[in-house]
Amino acid sequence: MTKNTKDFPNQDKFLEDLVKSKAEILLFLINGVKLEGSIISSDNFCIFLARNNNVQLVYKHAIATIFLRNGNGSLRVLDGRINRN
Repeated sequence: MTKNTKDFPNQDKFLEDLVKSKAEILLFLINGVKLEGSIISSDNFCIFLARNNNVQLVYKHAIATIFLRNGNGSLRVLDGRINRN
């Protein structure tokens, strides 16, 4: 049985907000590797992560966690939306 995107509405909304906001993130894989960049697109099985004019395809099943990167353009999550301060 193929998983439908409607099966994971919270994940889809979170990733959609990250794409729209072009937020810088830290992404940790299950093997401990840390990746940094902005998510530019996603589908049911993978995300595209951009950094320094390079794009990486990352399979979702390999992702352990995603952190919003804080810096000069601090980010907050309010009511399920990502906002820049």
